[in-house]
Amino acid sequence: MSLHEPDLGNMSVAIIGSNTTNSTTFYQLQVSIDSHQWVVEHRYSNFAELNSQLVGDKLIPVDLLPGKKLIGSREPAFVDRRRQDLEAYIRRVVALLQVNLPDVLAKFLQLEVYDVGWMLRRQAFLCFVHEGAYLGGQRLLTLSPMEVQGLTQLVREGRADSFFHESKLSTPPSQVVDVATQVACLRVAGSWQELPRSNIRPAAYPFSLELFRALRKLTLHEVPISSVASLAELRGQLVELSVVGGAVRELRDVLLCGEVHRDGPPSAEHQWPALLHLTLRDNAVRGVDESAAALLPRLTSLDLSTNAIEQVGHLAALPALRHLDLSNNCLSELPDLHTRLGNVTRLQLSQNRISSLAPFARVLSLVQLDLSFNQVRDLEEVASLRGLPCLEDLSLVGNPVTDAIDYRARALERLGERAAHVTLDNESSSQSELDRVLVLQALRTAREGGPEFLRRGWQGRVVTIV
Repeated sequence: MSLHEPDLGNMSVAIIGSNTTNSTTFYQLQVSIDSHQWVVEHRYSNFAELNSQLVGDKLIPVDLLPGKKLIGSREPAFVDRRRQDLEAYIRRVVALLQVNLPDVLAKFLQLEVYDVGWMLRRQAFLCFVHEGAYLGGQRLLTLSPMEVQGLTQLVREGRADSFFHESKLSTPPSQVVDVATQVACLRVAGSWQELPRSNIRPAAYPFSLELFRALRKLTLHEVPISSVASLAELRGQLVELSVVGGAVRELRDVLLCGEVHRDGPPSAEHQWPALLHLTLRDNAVRGVDESAAALLPRLTSLDLSTNAIEQVGHLAALPALRHLDLSNNCLSELPDLHTRLGNVTRLQLSQNRISSLAPFARVLSLVQLDLSFNQVRDLEEVASLRGLPCLEDLSLVGNPVTDAIDYRARALERLGERAAHVTLDNESSSQSELDRVLVLQALRTAREGGPEFLRRGWQGRVVTIV
C-alpha cells in the first residue's frame, strides 16, 4: 500500500526520460513510495508554475529552477541536460518540503491518485461536505481497497486523529472514520488492472470491513473475495450484497467467506438471515450448491449473470426467491426446471443457448420471462407457454424465430387465451394485432376439426372470417 510517511522520508523522485510531441517536450517524472511507483508527465512550463507558487508562498529559495532557453530547446543534448537539471530541482524541492508537503506539490506529483494518504484526505473532505447525504443514503460512499485498508490501519494504530488533522482542511479530525462507522451503504471499487503508468494494482490489496459496523448494503467491484476480511461479521445485518468481478467460483466462497473449512455442510450459524438481494455478476460460478443456498432463507433476488453456469441448480432451497437472473451463461438444456425454481416470478435467461421452451411449460409462477438472444427457431415452441396462468411479459428478441413471416401475430396466437395479457418483446399488442390473432386461432381450430370456430371467438367475441 502506497502511504507517504513524512517522518520516514519514504518518497523519492526521478526524471527517467522525456518525449517530444508537437514541438513540446514532456519530462517523465517517476515518483516512488517504498516499492510503489508511478510516472507523471510535465513540460517545463508546469515546473515553472509550480516554482512560482512555491516561491510566492516563501517555501523554497528563488533560484532553484533552471532558466528557460528559447533557442535550441529541442536539441537532444539540451533536452537531456534539462532533464538532469529538472531532476535535481524536483529532488531538492521534495527534500525541503516532504515533512510538510504543500497541496500544490502533492497535486504536481498526483498523490491524490496514487497515494492512499492523500486519497483519504480527499475522502475526509468529501465526508465533511456530504456527511448528511452519505448517512441518509442519498449519496453512495465509494472507496478503493487501498483506502479501506489505509483507514483501518490508521484506526488500529491510533493515528486517525493526528493524520487527518495534518490535512489542513476545514475538516474535523477523523471525520471519515465517523462516517465509515455509521454509513449504511458502501461500494468498494477495485481493479484487476494496474493504475495507469504505475505498478499499483488495487485488486492486490487485502482489506478488512471491521470499521463499517452499520452496513446494510455492500458492493464489491473487481475485488477478490479472498481479500476481504470481516465480511462474516456482517451476516446478520446485510440486506443487499453485490460481488461483481470478484473471481467467485462457488456460492460458498461468499457465504462462508472467512471460514477455514468451507467444504463441509454449513451450519445454521452461517445463515444470512437479513439478506434479500445477492448479486454475483461477472464471476466464474459454474453452479449453485443447494446446501449453500439454504443459508439464504429470505433471499428474494439472485443475480448470477455473466458466469459459466451450464445447469440450473436446485434453487427450490430458496423459498422466498422471486427474481432470478441467469443471463449470459452457458445454459442449453433445462431438465426438470419446474422442480428447481420454486416460486420464481421473474426469470432472465438472455444470451444463453436455449432452443426449446418446453421446460418452461410447468413453471406456473412465471410472470416475466426474458429469453432474448438465444437459439429458439420454431414458432411451435411458443405454444409450450400457453398454460402459464400468470405470464405477462415475454421477450424473444434476437432469436432466429423472430425472422419468421408475421412473427408477432403467429407467436401470440400460440399463447392461446394469454395472448391478450402478454407483452411480447417489450411491445404491447394493438387491437388490430389481437384481431389478427383471433383469426389465426379460429383457423387453427378449423384445421383441428372443431366446430366452435364458426360461432365463438376468444372470450365470447364474434369472429367473422373473410
